[in-house]
Amino acid sequence: MASRQRLLSLAHQRDPTGAHRLLQSPDSDVRSHAARALGTCGDPSSSLGLIPLLPPVDKRNGSPNPLSVRVCALQALATFVRLRRFRQ
Repeated sequence: MASRQRLLSLAHQRDPTGAHRLLQSPDSDVRSHAARALGTCGDPSSSLGLIPLLPPVDKRNGSPNPLSVRVCALQALATFVRLRRFRQ
């Protein structure tokens, strides 16, 4: 529960650096909420941290990416695309 509150505060403060640290967490729930928080922030520069979360296995460290993490990362990337189209 404390992790979820921390993620919400990170999203409200628009602090992608803190969320990027949480993307490396061994807990898949924390990683999925961090991906969702990055999408909420709407900072396209954060998209690079989400790309390794899309395949079933993280190629950086060989750890599995559960479906919940992959879906949240994809949703965040879709949010960035929608925001980019809206701003043009």
